[in-house]
Amino acid sequence: MGQLFVFLYPVVTVISIVAYFPQLKSLIFAKTKPNSISLPSWIMWCVSSFLAFGYAYCHIHDALLSFTTGLNMLLVFLTTALIVYNKYVRFETVATLIMPQTQPVPVKIKARQDR
Repeated sequence: MGQLFVFLYPVVTVISIVAYFPQLKSLIFAKTKPNSISLPSWIMWCVSSFLAFGYAYCHIHDALLSFTTGLNMLLVFLTTALIVYNKYVRFETVATLIMPQTQPVPVKIKARQDR
């Protein structure tokens, strides 16, 4: 049974690429800001995939496991980068970036007294 999983494990790499493709495609060809995608969740997946890759590479020393977790980490980081780009760069107007909508702050100015 163990040999079956050794034989099938490389399929994980193919599944990873296929699974991320629809999300990456929708972010690349998006027409609007992706408000329904949770950035904090993707950031946590970045941390998780980084730790999994680090463990596989530095402790387990298995080339196939390191490759698979590294590819997963790369795809998670790419997806997260596209979410950040679409939310905060691509669909922001120049006016919003230069002068965000904020409330005016009242300022008291003392009248100058000439001597």
